[in-house]
Amino acid sequence: MSPGALVKLIGRNVSRSKKNFLMSGIGIVVGISTFVFFIGLSEGIKQVVLGRIFLVDQVEVVPKRFDAGASGDLLGLGGGRALDDSVVQELNALDGVVDVYPKMKFTFPTRARGGGSLFGRDVYAELVADGIEPRLVADELGDPSLFADHDAPRACTADAECREGQRCADGTCEGIACEYSWDTRLTACPGKSACAEDTKRCEQPIPVLVSNHLLELYNGSLATAFGGGSGRKMPRLSRSMVKGFQFWAEFNKSYIDRDARQGSITRRLELVGFSDKAISVGVTLPLAYVKRLNRRYRGAEAASTFHSMILQVSDQTQVPAIVKAVKDMGLDLADKTENAERAADIIKTVELHHRGHRGHQHQPDVLHAHRAAPPRDRPAARPGRQPPRRAAADPG
Repeated sequence: MSPGALVKLIGRNVSRSKKNFLMSGIGIVVGISTFVFFIGLSEGIKQVVLGRIFLVDQVEVVPKRFDAGASGDLLGLGGGRALDDSVVQELNALDGVVDVYPKMKFTFPTRARGGGSLFGRDVYAELVADGIEPRLVADELGDPSLFADHDAPRACTADAECREGQRCADGTCEGIACEYSWDTRLTACPGKSACAEDTKRCEQPIPVLVSNHLLELYNGSLATAFGGGSGRKMPRLSRSMVKGFQFWAEFNKSYIDRDARQGSITRRLELVGFSDKAISVGVTLPLAYVKRLNRRYRGAEAASTFHSMILQVSDQTQVPAIVKAVKDMGLDLADKTENAERAADIIKTVELHHRGHRGHQHQPDVLHAHRAAPPRDRPAARPGRQPPRRAAADPG
């Protein structure tokens, strides 16, 4: 059939059944739109769940945990191999591991106070904190130098090469001497630096990160809970409002355990950004600060033992082999990594089911094709032959 004849045939069929043609067109449009919507929805869920909540290209390793019944779960008993620098080297040697980022928690109590500029009054709370390598979040921050170890030795030849509140002395930057008092601790030093009671020198604020989920938690629940009973509303906060916010932290002191502790110091902390790699509830510091503070209050072992390690994976397909190697080393996976594996398996199962359903829809409907076939009760006459005539009856 020529193209022109085919077009005429289609036109005649459409003109004879305009209503059916219109309904079929609407059905096709609705079906394709629904299919595109659900494909986009599944990709969006995959990006959020596996790209932000559970990072499938990262494996977090923790010491081996042993089950000891209900009491053991409550106490968080461990006892496996300690995470130290030797483990970092072994993990770095695994195929598919791009880099290893150790994490360390405070091993001493810390309390915090501040927030008068945001809430109208100071808030007092226990502070939970951990430390990570700044290079782990360097790509997320507009200025990576904000989240860095400001107390690290820095060579200089002039005061202009040092940070605010510092001067160049013997080729190294050091804090400017200051007279400490409670009323002048902020005004005695230039810029953001503050006068420290223990050193009597201007100290840079310690940069911290918080999780994106923490801000959502505050705006969704904590603002109502904290402000409802007192009759005053707590303000909803945005990133721009709290970025650069500073507060005080007293290391080796606690509001719960009020016994006097030796050697507690007070430092100014500054919120410099948000990251999904920060601790869920609390603040995250550069790892060097946590090491020095743990050494100060708990000794050398606490400063050299990490609580977990994040493995950056080059290819997601190598994660199963890396997980097996980690467990063969006597280590375990963090709950977040195990949840990421479960989430990835669920999403893959849904995708496979959806693709299988699509393939089933594209198969021809044999049942309807059979029903639409013309009746074949009588055989069609062959071309060029006349049906046989019945012989006339004999009148005799």
